[in-house]
Amino acid sequence: MGNQGLAPAPPLGWNSWDCYGMCISERELLENARAMQEWLLPFGFEYVVMDAGWFNPSPERAKQTETPEVVIDDYGRLTPALNRFPSAAGGVGLRDVARGIHQLKLKFGIHVMRGIPRAAVQKNTPILGSPYRARDIADVNSTCTWNQEMFGIDMAKPGAQEYYDSVAQLLAEWELDFIKADDFAAPYHAPEIAAFSGALRRSGRPLLLSLSPGGLLGDDSIAHAREFSEMRRVSNDLWDDWDHEDPNFTCLKRQFQVARTWQGQGAPGHWPDLDMLPIGRISLNGTRGPARQSRFTRDEQTTLLTLWALFQSPLMLGGELKTLDDATRQLLVNRELLEVNQRGRNGRQVSVQAEQIIWRAELPEARVALGCFNLADAPQTIDLSADLVPELRSAVVRDLWEHRELGSVQGSLRLEVPAHGARLLSLSTEAR
Repeated sequence: MGNQGLAPAPPLGWNSWDCYGMCISERELLENARAMQEWLLPFGFEYVVMDAGWFNPSPERAKQTETPEVVIDDYGRLTPALNRFPSAAGGVGLRDVARGIHQLKLKFGIHVMRGIPRAAVQKNTPILGSPYRARDIADVNSTCTWNQEMFGIDMAKPGAQEYYDSVAQLLAEWELDFIKADDFAAPYHAPEIAAFSGALRRSGRPLLLSLSPGGLLGDDSIAHAREFSEMRRVSNDLWDDWDHEDPNFTCLKRQFQVARTWQGQGAPGHWPDLDMLPIGRISLNGTRGPARQSRFTRDEQTTLLTLWALFQSPLMLGGELKTLDDATRQLLVNRELLEVNQRGRNGRQVSVQAEQIIWRAELPEARVALGCFNLADAPQTIDLSADLVPELRSAVVRDLWEHRELGSVQGSLRLEVPAHGARLLSLSTEAR
């Protein structure tokens, strides 16, 4: 199992990808960190995670060239592009950015790619702590299908583990807290995952490891990921689409299938991740479509957060924090929703009938959280019985979105649920 001290509950935070793509700057990063401190830190959100491309001087050109330009140090390790991160000058790297974020009582994470930069292999840079060089360990036949910056590493080669050790050492020197490790998990590269995870754990600094991208379920990979990481993406990238057919991305409606497949896999120390929350202002640099406020309706955002909470997925906001509108913020800071996410256990689907889906999770103090979802395009009435939810035989019901008691029930409950919407309830026995 991953480190329970690093992830006793699903991590809460923000990731820069949905709003900035590869183009975030040091100034924008710190502006969003300050917004998190002001609005979200009091509710437990603490991770500020910078996604891909921080090592690329011209991120806007990255998809227009076969091998994007990256910045590396003398040992073939990626370092920040100084035109975007001026505080990194003089070999400081991201240390001063991390310290600025830590002063806000927040934690800092970054995105890294599997393997060794192609630029390092071209230059045949030495590997710190070994007599070997980049070409001695690179597997030039192991590449990422959607990113051409790296080669995989052949872990059977001398110097391979030393290279990952040197990367982990650098990340620890930068005083980071969270590593999103991409191109590791689909397909699942078990030897490199074990090597990188071991390097992070020996680095001398507690570093939460989140594996990406999402992919198919495999029993061997589940057990392995639980041992070597604290988070694992389990779906394709999610954007603000209710339903679509793009095989390279997922949509909110399809996430119910993903969640059903992965239910029951989360526990303190390791949490399956349904992906970031594409709400607020997103795609500011054209990451996927035009800059916009999320296309999800209020009811769809409620469905998104309710499913993530019952599944016990990490909650990583994708929209820009510094322009976060009050309506979106109020959804995120619902303490009753956050209790389901942070303290709920054994979240699972209990019923699917047509386009009505029921989820439940166990809460402290002998309570149960119940999510009732309407995937249809029109409002529906959902009827619940004690045959489906035994607690309904005698329970006091509370609506966790509306923050109000619905009264006592004896055997059944009828709910009106809007199109694409959700109701989130807690059930407790009247004896309490």
